[in-house]
Amino acid sequence: YTCLWIQSNDVPWPDDRALATAIAAALQCETRCAANAWQEDDKEGNDEWLCITPEGEKTITWRA
Repeated sequence: YTCLWIQSNDVPWPDDRALATAIAAALQCETRCAANAWQEDDKEGNDEWLCITPEGEKTITWRA
């Protein structure tokens, strides 16, 4: 997989979900993004993610 981190306020997407949806549609592939707000220093982690494809999206549990 590839991880994409955009650290800017000057982007055309209002949130990670919108970006992931745009990527899935443009590249005709599956994308994933955190279902909730994500913090770099999050010690607990969050296993809930959105799995977005051109056909739709679903919530998944994704553990490393």
